[in-house]
Amino acid sequence: MGGTTEGKPNMEPSIQPPTPSASPESENPSVTSFAAKLSNIFVAPGEVFEEIRIRAVATVNWVVPLILAVVVGVVFVCVIFSQPGVLRKTRQAQEDAFQKQVKAGKMTQQQADQAAQMLEKFMGPTVLKVIGSVSSAGVTVAWLFVGGMVFWAAGRLVFKADLEYLKAVEAVALASIIGVLDSIIKMLLVLLTDDLGVNLGPVMFLRPFDPLNKMHVMLAAINLMTFWHLAVLAIGLSRLARVSLGKAVAVVYAAWAVLAFLSLLPALLR
Repeated sequence: MGGTTEGKPNMEPSIQPPTPSASPESENPSVTSFAAKLSNIFVAPGEVFEEIRIRAVATVNWVVPLILAVVVGVVFVCVIFSQPGVLRKTRQAQEDAFQKQVKAGKMTQQQADQAAQMLEKFMGPTVLKVIGSVSSAGVTVAWLFVGGMVFWAAGRLVFKADLEYLKAVEAVALASIIGVLDSIIKMLLVLLTDDLGVNLGPVMFLRPFDPLNKMHVMLAAINLMTFWHLAVLAIGLSRLARVSLGKAVAVVYAAWAVLAFLSLLPALLR
């Protein structure tokens, strides 16, 4: 039949528009240096946590902040317990605690005097530095991994997010740089005031700070640096769990309130 092309191969090549390939920038955004991450934690924490979310776990992101926090903690202890005024106030606080026990009938004056002599003998500056340094390092390491567990649980259990534990550890470690700055500021304030209870909060206006006063102890828990640290953690949780910042803030501050209450409970029950 005329006009049919049956049996004749179609010699015209099929032309298909090229499929646009994703740009390398969209698939692999530039990796910021660790130094940039440390500075961005203060000014643009969301960018830091977004990079953590989309990239594989990097050990440097939690090992280096941990080392910095341990070193600053040890320096803090050694500097503070080298100050005669701090040592004098520390001993005075211990003696006041013994006298409170005597007034409450829980120990005799003789027992209080003996306890004070034992502390004077065995709790000198060197011992305080050693015990304080070991305790500070231990608490810092524990906080990283326990804090990472709490962060991970918030993402997985509360927000049902697909969050890796080590990414939670990364987030907590990088946020802890705010805590490192807090330790440095506190060290400077203690050097100025000889007062271990001072921080960037209302307790700074209490003179002198009384560790046996329940109101003073509660006010010491209010620290502007702590609230900044919590805000950065909330931003991290928001980015890694892909939830609104408001929800992340509510969870982070609620967890802090519970932990703060538990830490204050022994002092409140005295």
